[in-house]
Amino acid sequence: MKNLRVTIARAERFGRLSSKSVTLSDENFTVVLGPNESGKSTLAELISWVLAGRRQESDRKFLTPSDIENSVNADLEARIEGFIDDKSFTASRKFTVRPS
Repeated sequence: MKNLRVTIARAERFGRLSSKSVTLSDENFTVVLGPNESGKSTLAELISWVLAGRRQESDRKFLTPSDIENSVNADLEARIEGFIDDKSFTASRKFTVRPS
């Protein structure tokens, strides 16, 4: 089995983490602390979304309130960096959500 370690998660437009970069520990264990509604769960969803792909039921929850109110196309975009068995990797994903 391969060892996957994510060290950086970047969000261009991804819920509360829009235009942010989060550096994670390069050790075997990372603890993410913060108050309610600070983006901890969104960070986990961002990493999962980049690795596993789109899930229809969750795409719209990562739009910001202004995206929904303005009823415009919105791009969800995220990128992660890290190591797989000590070899560096980068993965990114972009998806456009259109108003209904």
